[in-house]
Amino acid sequence: SARLYLASIAPEDSEGDFRMTHFLEWREELFNGFFPALLEAAKSRDNSGWSGVYGTDAGLLEALRLQWSRAAEPAQFSMKGLAGVLLDAIAITRARLAEGRSVSHLVAFIAVAGKALIPDMSAQLITAFGLPEARVNATLLNGSAAEYSI
Repeated sequence: SARLYLASIAPEDSEGDFRMTHFLEWREELFNGFFPALLEAAKSRDNSGWSGVYGTDAGLLEALRLQWSRAAEPAQFSMKGLAGVLLDAIAITRARLAEGRSVSHLVAFIAVAGKALIPDMSAQLITAFGLPEARVNATLLNGSAAEYSI
């Protein structure tokens, strides 16, 4: 949890103080609230599995993928940017989960995009949701195969 939090407040543009109280509240909400609820949802998931970046959320997933890809580019690398995209995906997933909507495609993005920042949780999500990690990773890095169709 510290990796994600510190990346999200990385002093890329300006410096600030680490606020322990804020971190503990943030951690409690995310790692003792949201992620356990997400793992619980995996037990009753709709078994839609990973379908790539198709369907109603194709545009959303592609936008998240492109933001993540830009933040990961060596020429403009931004740890804060990577954390920001991951936290955006988490916020969207949290809202969808609260509405009882399918989240497995968003979980796939969070699990693979968050592997460096939340490695233990990433592994738990991949296992709980039965995600094909190599396929999800390939889609995150290269985009949807549909983009390359002729």
